[in-house]
Amino acid sequence: MILGLRCSSNDYAFAVLDGKRTAPKLVARGFVSFPKSFSRLQSVVWFSQELDTLLGKRGCSEIVMKAFEGRARDSSFVERIEHETAAYFAASKKGKRAPRRSVP
Repeated sequence: MILGLRCSSNDYAFAVLDGKRTAPKLVARGFVSFPKSFSRLQSVVWFSQELDTLLGKRGCSEIVMKAFEGRARDSSFVERIEHETAAYFAASKKGKRAPRRSVP
């Protein structure tokens, strides 16, 4: 089974697919808003827990996400976002504040 994700800053949509590429079967789908009162770090932790639940409950072997649009398709931008996400995740696991953005 495959978990498909489409994320925004306020919510995410998901679909769980089974079957073959030529004949996929929709197992589950949903649209979930992020908690409005959460800080960015709390939101990362919450979303990570949501993904753990979806992956465990559905037995998905893979996650597929919609590609970035427009200029954000640049591979260096995508890599930067992935690395910054790791910083948020590391902070959340240690109970630290979210990484801050420095101003030049």
